[in-house]
Amino acid sequence: MLLRRAKDADSEENFRSARSAVFVTLTNHDRAIYEGAFRKVVRFCMATHYFTAKVNQIAIPLLAVAFVAHFATANETEQGPFIRASRVDQAPRLDGVLDDACWQKAEALTNFTQVLPVAGAPPSERIEVRFVYTRDVLFIAIRCFDREPGKILAKTMQRDNTFESEDYVKIAFDTFGRQRDGYFFMVNPAGARTDGIFGKFSDESRDFDAIWEARARIDTQGWTAEIAIPFRSISFDPRHDFWRLNIERLIRHKEETVRWTALSAAQSVTALEDF
Repeated sequence: MLLRRAKDADSEENFRSARSAVFVTLTNHDRAIYEGAFRKVVRFCMATHYFTAKVNQIAIPLLAVAFVAHFATANETEQGPFIRASRVDQAPRLDGVLDDACWQKAEALTNFTQVLPVAGAPPSERIEVRFVYTRDVLFIAIRCFDREPGKILAKTMQRDNTFESEDYVKIAFDTFGRQRDGYFFMVNPAGARTDGIFGKFSDESRDFDAIWEARARIDTQGWTAEIAIPFRSISFDPRHDFWRLNIERLIRHKEETVRWTALSAAQSVTALEDF
C-alpha cells in the first residue's frame, strides 16, 4: 500500500475540496483483494441507497491515510492540514490500553472544538484519536482525557444503545466520499458498541450491525478505547482514494460536546454537508 501525498496531481483537487480527508493508493495486489470485497458488499449499498448523507472527507480506499482536518493539525500543506494513518505489520492488541508500539508512533488528531455549551471554544478536556491499519483491518485509538475520572459515566453494555446519558465517542465515515451516505461507530467507556448507517438528512438507522470490535477502560487520566473495523465489514469503492470523516465526543458530567468539524449544535455529527 502506498501513501499518496497531498501534492500529487491526481489528489490535489480532492484536497482542496476536502475539510477532512485521508488519501490512499492501492497496489495492484491490494486492489484485487479489495475489489473482491467490494463486489460482496455492493448489494448492501444498493439496498440502502436511500440513506443519503454527507460526511467529512477522509480518503481511504483502504488502507493508508492522510486525514485532512477542517482545523490545523501538526502538519500543514498549501491545501490544508492532514493526519496520516500508518500501515503496520503487527496489529495492536485490542484491550483498550494504548501501550502498543504502533500507537506511540502514530500521529494524533487533537484539533477538536466545542459544539456545546460554548460553540467554537476549545474543549475543556483533551481528546486524541489515532489511526493505523493492517492489510485487513482499520484500527482506531482514542484517548479521552478527564481531570475528574470518577465522574465519567458508562452505564450501558447493551449493543446499539444511544448512550444519551453517558460518555461516548462517535466516529462517522462516508466511505464513498460522495456526501450521500455513511457509517457510524460509537463506543462508551465500558466498551459498549453502537453502529449504524446514516443518510442525507442525518437519518440514522441502528439496524445495520457490522462485524467490528471495541475495548475501553477508565483510568486515572480519563478513558481510552481501541476499535478494530475489518475492511470487509463495510462497503467502499477501491477505485476512489478518499473517505469523509467526522468525530464527536460527549462528556456527560459537563454536558459538553466536541467535534472535529460540523460545529453547529443544530446539526448532527452525521450532517454530511458540514464535513
